[in-house]
Amino acid sequence: MLIFVKRNQLNHETMKTKRIKERLEELRIEIQNERISIGEIIELQSLVEHIDSSDVELLQWADVDAHEK
Repeated sequence: MLIFVKRNQLNHETMKTKRIKERLEELRIEIQNERISIGEIIELQSLVEHIDSSDVELLQWADVDAHEK
């Protein structure tokens, strides 16, 4: 039973991470198409811990200094 619970937790975390990465790419498209909203910028800022430190485009839009990340 414990193994099943841990596997479920792992699957849940994996799916959550995958969904966050997908959402970051959706936000990137909005940025590139110049139609990102203030709400989406706030959302992007809330996801900053999931943005790769080499992703200058998303970090700039999240208003993160390159030296902070």
